Amino acid sequence: MFETGDNAAEPDHGDLVWRYMDLGRFVSLLDQSAVFFAQAARMVDKWEGSLGSFSIPMSDETRRQTQLANQQTTYLSCWHASENESAAMWDIYQREGRGIAIQTTWGDLISSITSAWPISGGLVQYVDPSEIAILHSTLQSPFMLKRKSFEHEREARLVLWGNGCGGPDERRGIVPGIEGEIFYSDASTGRPGHYVGFDLNRLVNRVYVSPASPGWVEQTIVRLVQRFGYEFQVVKSDLYSDPFLR
Repeated sequence: MFETGDNAAEPDHGDLVWRYMDLGRFVSLLDQSAVFFAQAARMVDKWEGSLGSFSIPMSDETRRQTQLANQQTTYLSCWHASENESAAMWDIYQREGRGIAIQTTWGDLISSITSAWPISGGLVQYVDPSEIAILHSTLQSPFMLKRKSFEHEREARLVLWGNGCGGPDERRGIVPGIEGEIFYSDASTGRPGHYVGFDLNRLVNRVYVSPASPGWVEQTIVRLVQRFGYEFQVVKSDLYSDPFLR
């Protein structure tokens, strides 16, 4: 269930968003009828959730522990907001020409969520950490900030707070030095992520196959989609096609 966040600007409902992924993740999507939300603590960027300032004064060590606790119970699904394909995103995800991109709109993305878990999101803001000072009123808001070095991602992000308001995690604990309760999972037992239910017929507008893929990959994806009972339009990206043969 999508809940409008109080700090994140959202794309217009008709704006295109893309999810680039490898073939294995695409098969998982079809098999589970669900999108995988990865634990923030396992993201490559270790600054996830560390930008902004807390409204409650705390020591550096308490702040660090709080951010770690937030990372361990926050789960993210990352989408690329653009009206066009991204050559940079293909280079990251195509893996020998076997990458896939799902094209949808922001409106179809958030309305296709079938899970009752609390999900919010919007456009990621790219900031200079030496200049930012934000008092955030929700624990999700720092996960909507990233450093300017990641601006090429143009990310629209969905955020699942695992232990809040009916979330999927059950473990809870208290971070010392803060009044009130903060929910967390231990790093040793925290889930790598959660599959979140989506209506794929509504979510997927079109499936793009990597522009560097050999012809057999497109045909394999078409048969794979049909085998799972879907009728998505599958096309091979012409991003790298010869301009004189189009």
